Amino acid sequence: MTGRLVEATSTINALVPAAYNGANNGAAIDTIGSDAARFTLQCATIGAVAIDLKIQESDDGSTGWADITGAAIASLGDANDNELRRIDIDLGRLRNRKRFIRPVLTAGGATTMSVLCDLYRLHQQPESQTGDVIV
Repeated sequence: MTGRLVEATSTINALVPAAYNGANNGAAIDTIGSDAARFTLQCATIGAVAIDLKIQESDDGSTGWADITGAAIASLGDANDNELRRIDIDLGRLRNRKRFIRPVLTAGGATTMSVLCDLYRLHQQPESQTGDVIV
């Protein structure tokens, strides 16, 4: 690894910017070759609704999803308008993490927001994500 930032991280749009309401499962993210992940939730004006974000893991990316203990943000509301909130996860294989992760966003009313996932401390580019253009 040459140390350039783009080679040391991989950013995935886990939940595209949109108005979300109810429970929303994000994209399955392949973590192979990564030792850490950071999910970033960006909200617009939340208003009087409640927003919860949790991270789940799965062996195959399609079944058996389970919550990762401690990987959650609960009860964001009016006082959290236009904030960024983050969840960091140690994916080191000694932590016995499963290969795929995803965000699950629950909104008590239509609120515009998005969730990005940065995989970092990469050993290799994850297989299921597309590469970045380097100029």
